[in-house]
Order: sequence, then C-alpha cells, then structure tokens
Amino acid sequence: METSAATVINKTDAGIIIVLLGDTYSVETGTKNILFDNDEGTKYSSKLYDFCDQHISVINLLGLQDITEKSVCKGIDTFLLLIPKGLHVSHYRSGLQWLEKHFGTESLSYLMTVVTHNAGEKCEDALKDLKAHDSFVEKRYHTCTKSMSEPEEIAELLVKIQTMVSENNPSRFPGLRSGGTTERKEDLEPEVLRHNLMESPVVKENQTGDEVRKSAAEREQVPVNEQWTQSEENDDDNAAIEKGNSDKNLGYNDEKSLKTMNKIIKNSQHQREIETLFTRLQLEGEYPRKMSQEDFLQIGPQDVSSPTLDRDICEKDLGHSFIHRLIKLDYRARYIPVKQDSPDITNSKPGPGSDSNDSDENYLDFFLSASVDSNQPTQTHVHPMDVQMAVFHCSDNFLRQIMITKLSQCQYALPLLVPDPFTSEIECPLWAFRQITKTWKVTKGDSHTTMKSFPICKAETPLVCFFRLGSLSRSKSQLMNSLSNDRHNTFFHRNCPGSTKARHLLDGVAEITWYCPSGKPNDAFNNCIAFGNLHGDAMMIQKQRDILMEKSSINVVMAANLQKDDESWPVMSEILQSKKPLICLLVNDNGAMVEVRKGKYKMGLKERSQADVSDELKKIIQGLLSSEDTSMLKMFQLETMSENPGIKVDENDDLCQSGKAAALKITDLLQQSDVSNIRDHFLPCQGHLWYEWCKTNKDLHRLTGNIENDKSKKEREMTENRKKQCSTGCSKLMELFIDRLFKIPLKDNKYFLKWTQILTDALSTDGVSSILQNYDNKWSEVLALKNSPDKSQNLEKKENELEDLSKKLQSATFGLEHIFREMAQIYEANEAMNGDKGQGDWCKYPDLAARLLISGQPLELLDGDAGHVPLKWISSVLDDVIKTLGDQKVFVLSVLGLQSSGKSTMLNAMFGLQFAVSAGRCTRGAFMQMVKISQEIRKDFKFDYLLVVDTEGLRAL
Repeated sequence: METSAATVINKTDAGIIIVLLGDTYSVETGTKNILFDNDEGTKYSSKLYDFCDQHISVINLLGLQDITEKSVCKGIDTFLLLIPKGLHVSHYRSGLQWLEKHFGTESLSYLMTVVTHNAGEKCEDALKDLKAHDSFVEKRYHTCTKSMSEPEEIAELLVKIQTMVSENNPSRFPGLRSGGTTERKEDLEPEVLRHNLMESPVVKENQTGDEVRKSAAEREQVPVNEQWTQSEENDDDNAAIEKGNSDKNLGYNDEKSLKTMNKIIKNSQHQREIETLFTRLQLEGEYPRKMSQEDFLQIGPQDVSSPTLDRDICEKDLGHSFIHRLIKLDYRARYIPVKQDSPDITNSKPGPGSDSNDSDENYLDFFLSASVDSNQPTQTHVHPMDVQMAVFHCSDNFLRQIMITKLSQCQYALPLLVPDPFTSEIECPLWAFRQITKTWKVTKGDSHTTMKSFPICKAETPLVCFFRLGSLSRSKSQLMNSLSNDRHNTFFHRNCPGSTKARHLLDGVAEITWYCPSGKPNDAFNNCIAFGNLHGDAMMIQKQRDILMEKSSINVVMAANLQKDDESWPVMSEILQSKKPLICLLVNDNGAMVEVRKGKYKMGLKERSQADVSDELKKIIQGLLSSEDTSMLKMFQLETMSENPGIKVDENDDLCQSGKAAALKITDLLQQSDVSNIRDHFLPCQGHLWYEWCKTNKDLHRLTGNIENDKSKKEREMTENRKKQCSTGCSKLMELFIDRLFKIPLKDNKYFLKWTQILTDALSTDGVSSILQNYDNKWSEVLALKNSPDKSQNLEKKENELEDLSKKLQSATFGLEHIFREMAQIYEANEAMNGDKGQGDWCKYPDLAARLLISGQPLELLDGDAGHVPLKWISSVLDDVIKTLGDQKVFVLSVLGLQSSGKSTMLNAMFGLQFAVSAGRCTRGAFMQMVKISQEIRKDFKFDYLLVVDTEGLRAL
C-alpha cells in the first residue's frame, strides 16, 4: 500500500499531532474506535475533541512500506508505533528500522510504543520481551485493546503522550530528514488525510495548502492574513514564532488536557468499581429498575429460616436482605453482618514477633516497621449506603416508593437528588415521596400549640442545606444528626457501624429529612424544618450544589479555612455572593461564632466539642428562622423540584402522567363540593340508603311479636332501599373511575390507583388536621379520666364529645376505600334486584376487585361506618379469586387489640403490607390483603396464600 504521507497543520488548530505507524491488523477500525476510524475513506477519529476537549490531529501511516513523497510537516508530537501482541518483538524491530529510515534517528526520541491485544489478554510477557532492547523506554510504552474503544486506555495513552511532549526538547519533532541526514528547507503540500477536531472537517484529497489554511481561518473567524503561514523566504522567522506560540499554547493545553484526561481516567475507574459493586451484590441483572414490589411482597425463606435478624449473610445476598428487612420496618437493615466467604480473609499472617523464640529486638522492629506484610484482603466489605443506593437504582418506581416510605418510617434521611451511576444524569424521585405525610406541632408563645399534618410533597418548610468543601477531619453528617435527632443516625456518617473509606454510589447524592417538633419544651426548633445534606466534596459536585443553593433557605458550609489562596475559595466566593443566610464552619479555625455581616456567620470548630457546636448552630438557625425580615428566607416545597430543567423527575414517566391525568379528572370533579358532602353527592349508594338497609337488616334478626308480619315488612323495606340504590345509578365520579379500570390493563392502572389515593387523601388534609388535633386532645382526656380512681360524670360527657369529633372526622375523610365501597353497593343493589340473570358492567365488578386483591391492593371487608359486612359482594369477589388462582389453599390471619395499640403497624412490619396507619385514629372497620407464599416454602407450610385481616380496635368509639 502506498500513499502520500505529508500534511499541513495550522498551529492555531492542532494541539497535538500524532502519526500512526505499524501494520493495519494491529488495530480494528470502526465506529467504536476512539482514536481513528474509516468513515468516508478517512483514517482519523472525530471523537477525540469531544473525548478530551483538545484539538488532536491523527496522520495515519499504518501499512505503509514506503513514502513516495518524503515530506511531512514540522511539529509532530509523537510517532505511535502500533504492534500486535505475539508479534511484538519482530514488529518492534521492523518499526524502528522503518521510522529511522524515513524520519531519521532524531525521530526515535518521539516514539511511543503501543502493544495491541484482544480483550482479556495480558501483556506482561510483551513488556518483558521489549525491555531486552536498548532503545526501548518503559515509560513510553502502553497497552491497548485492538478495538481502541476503552475510554480509560485512550485517556492513559494521551496522558503519556502529554508527558513525553513536556519532557522532549524540542517538544516537537523538528522535521523530516531526507535519507535520515538532512532537513528539507520547504514543506510540500501533497494529498493528505487530515482532521481538525474543533469542527470535524474533512480535508479533501485535491485541497491545496492555501485552501486548508483558508478554511481553518474561516472556522476560527480570523482574517486569512492573520493566520500562521509559512513560505520559503521567511521559514526561519516563522519557525521561531511557531515555537513561541506552540510552547505557550502547549503549556495551556497540557494543563487543561491533563486535567481532562485524569478526570476521564477517574470516571472510567469509578464506573468499573460500580460495575464490580453490582456484581458483588448480584444485582447486575437488575439494573436499571428491574426489581418490582411483587418480588418482595411475599413470604419467602428469608422470612422464616431464622428466628433472629442478627445472623450473618453472604455478601451476594446483601441487596435482597436489605430491602426485605426495610420493608418489615427493621431499622437495622443498614447494618447487616456479612459472612466471610473465605476463611483466609479473617486469618491474618503471624508477625515475626509471634514466635516466643524471637528476640525482643525483632519484636520491636516489627511494630516500628512502616508497613506490615500480611495476607489481609485488599477488597473491603461493601459500604452500607452503597447497598442502599444499589438497591434503589435497581428498583422500579413503585418499589422505590415503598423503600422511601419505609426509610422515612425508620427515621432515616431520604435521597432527594440521585446521580445515575453510569450516565451521571441527576434524578429527583418525587414519586417515591408521594405517600409520606408528616405531622408536627407548632408552638407559639408559652402555651399555644397548633397541630399540622401535610403530605410532605406539599409542605412548605425552611430548608437548611449543608455542604462540605474538601476533605475534612470533622463529619458533616454526624453534626447534622445532632441537630435533627441526636439519638439516631438519621444521616449515615463515617463513624457508623460498617462504614468504609471506599464508597461508590453515595458521593453526589443529596439527602433530605424533616425535623417535626412535638410541641414539648425540649424541642430543638418550634416549627418543621427540612435539612438537606450533599454527600461528597461540594467543590467537585457543581450541579447538585447549585440546585440545593437555589432551593435552600439557609446554607451551612464546612471548610478547612477561609482564605483567598485556598482551592475552595472560588466556590466559597460564589456562596458568599448569595443573599441567603450563610453559616461558615471552619475546621482548622478556633474562632468563636461571629456575625460578619447581616445573615453571614463564621465559627471555628477547632478544639470545640460537637455538643457545643450543635447548640450554637441551633440558636443561630432558630434566630434566622424567627427573624421578622422574611425577605431573606425562601420556603421550600418538594413539588417545586420538578421545575428545574436540569433534573430528571420520575413522575415524567408516560404511564405516571397518564394515571395522574385520569386521577385529576376525578379530583377536579370532587373539588366542586365541600369534602364533608362528597359522599352524599357522588357516592349516594353508601349514604343514608345503605345505613337504613343495614339497620333494617339487623332488626330482621331481632324480631319480636308477630314475627312473620315483621319479617315481611322488614324485607319489603330492604327491597325498597335496594330499588332506590339502583335508581341512583352510577355517578359521574364512578363512571370515570370504573371506565378507566376497564379500558386500561391492570398493570398500567397502578399509577392511576395510587394517584387517586394520593389526590383524594389530599382533599381532606386541611379539615382533618384540625379535627385530629382536637380528637387527640380529647382522647387523652378520656384516657386520663378512665385511669382516674374517681370516675365522675365528666367521663360520659367527654366520651360524647369524642363521639361527635369522631363523626366529624368520619364525614371529613374521603379516600380510595370509599370508591371501592360504592362499587360494592352498586353490585349488591343490582344483584338483589336482578339476580344472576342481570346484565351490565356491574356484573364485572367482582372480577375487577378480585384481580386487584390478588395484585396486593387492600380490600374493605367490613364497612366501619355502617358496621356491616357486604356478604354478597365479598362472596362474589372471593369466588372470582378462586376462578383466577384455582383451588389454592389460603391461611387467614387476623389481629385483635385495643384501639391505638399498633395492630396495623405490626401487620405492616410482619408482612411488608400497606394498611393505612395514622396518629390518633385506628382502622375503621376491617380490611383484607393477600400475601403470596413463595414456591420454596409452600411445601413446608401446606398453603399457597396468606389472607391478612386488619380490624378496627376494641373499645373504639
């Protein structure tokens, strides 16, 4: 193969010029090759500029036996000799001979040797063989896969090239020597294959040197006569100018490129470590978002195999064990002991002083030695937060919602901003927060306390964000724990059990928690406050830092020093320019807390205990939040995170948006009425007519006197009530709800059902909050009177008042269970009037409810408001469950206990269920939920499903 091998390089364009030498089968060309490819007949890569943000030109001489036109530009940075593994010795010798013949002996100083190999091959033997040659320089040696598609390999190669260029003098090859002895005085411009990576132009084979320079000038938008040119008359002068500009640009490019390359290498290594982490946890097949709630909401071997949760488990089971324990509300899920797979890991090698015959001198030398030779493993155990975040990345949106809800119930911080481990895209799991409701008591003055309860996505609270600049000796997360909950590690920190220095998924994650005061004198703050924590060095995590600074009310920054020559100063300067209140905590400073100017505080942490620092911070934060100047403070609402264009929000999923739109049609309809009248207007079948039917049905079984006449009369009354129920038909609300469930597959309706539950619960939030506060106070008074030895008439009065509050709470509460109750009454009314021969959509209601029950949706068994079990409805639903599942054996488990004794919470913890729980009020009626028994243990348990029944508390008013 013969071709021209000269090129003209404009020095304003090319930062590095690389010449490729060797045989063509040393590499594989194609779209995956980062260094060069064969697109459009060229042999260069259009990816290098995007890859390293530097102009690099690649001249491809691979396969050339001779150069017909012995000319090449001055300014070559390196000759890259590509030799295949296995033939590396012979190809190295022939490559040196070829290079010396055509470019002279001086060119050897600019040579970089690259041994190419197939994926998975090792090249230690090749290095050993090449070292035998006197001309070989090990630091100018590199190995690379033939595909040249690994970013880390290419980045390391370019770093080595940059190092070689900085070491050479002159830094660039001075020019081609004819016959290896004399330098040409002119640079010819033959046909070339050339590429400038700024604009990725292709230089055509018939393009002249002037045309090349002109096109380059146009790209740079600089007049052609100002571009670098070279002619025979001013060759020496221009060479001097070229060298000066080249050295200047080279220094800048070196610094910029080295930083870029090091970043690429670091990112590539980080991604390899993440891949290894997922492999160690056996989650590589679950990423991304492949684990669902159905995989965990069942009873399996891990639930029954051991009576204790403290047993060690294998590392590969950490992820599944974590989510199983978290679903069961075990706060120890983060701290799972790991069983060592190999006994060698725990057995250390005896030291030289372990033998009693050794001298005392050897014994002391062993302790004084700088390093100890032992067989301890280099791989540490998995960081607990890496387990949590790995499971999070592998979970679908519904499992994430369960996970976040359980973390909140365990009083742990929740992931607010999560970078994707492979794409670095920032995501806010807003959907995962939707089920969380926070309740707190606001204290004003000495005695006035107001109870508030809000879905956390809609709550408007101050947000105090903490940032760390650089590597510090004090733990930011541990300090935050002392502010929000000093008895519990809400934020995981370096001193928590199981913590390791190596963590791969936590840096860049921003977590959030809410401090909810209880209205007691020992509350740290008198109102609800959100605390945000950016894990990792905030100097290196700009995107998340900017988002949190925008949303925060108060910023708290921990740094080593506060000096202009410190590397953290640019970031600190940016934060100082913000108008928001700022508290600077300086680790290496021992100064007292001082307000530098309004809203800007500085405090040294050196020689100060964490308790003192925490108390000081609480005073300042409380003072800032109590300030009358409200212009300084910005309130935070979680829902507003979706407004940031730089954040991917999980709720933007098409199915989620479709479900939300359908649910909004229902809630928009409901907002036309007061929440206390919703059931009368939109759910008429379960109102007065249903209560009358239930009362008559009870009287039917308590007949006295003329039994036959009374029985006939009661039956007529019940039939009349059923007729009236049928005549009301389906309301607009029920038509929208049922039509959606019938038209869309059940798996796609999960979002719709969740959104309906979330939005309907939100309708009654305001009214329920004040009633709950009064109910809570009245309930406490009743309990106190019951426990008092002197039960006066006040007890009966207080119980009546409590009953009135209960009725108000009942009328002000509206949720998904009331819609399903209406379905039950529509079915029962039509079935009573038409029997089995009836036709219409109502005939399909039991089958629909059965499929929902099988999928894990709780279903009302006993109407707590009417005190009645809709037997025909329940029987029909269970019949359809049998039709769907076949003749399965079901074990029914129920729970009994006093009101507010935690029955629902216990069932949720035992089986990972989602029975509704709330403060001040227990379950109304009874609900049932099916739990699947896994195949592994069905043989031992002799049944296939567990039907869990949650009941209303005894002595409930």
